[in-house]
Amino acid sequence: MKKPKKTVDPMTKHLTRSWGSLTDLKKYLETKTKEKVKSFNGFELVTNKGLYTLSVTYGTMENELVFKKK
Repeated sequence: MKKPKKTVDPMTKHLTRSWGSLTDLKKYLETKTKEKVKSFNGFELVTNKGLYTLSVTYGTMENELVFKKK
């Protein structure tokens, strides 16, 4: 029996990706989604849908995207 394929909602696909920086995420949101960037200060990215930050684990090369919905 085949396992069902996981479908990813295109509107939330960016939440599951690994982002090197919020600048990369900002460019993606501006070009690939309908989400509107309201402000960006380098540490926080505010959109019409909520607030994005990156949680950095020092000593590793991994960043975790944190999203707080409005």
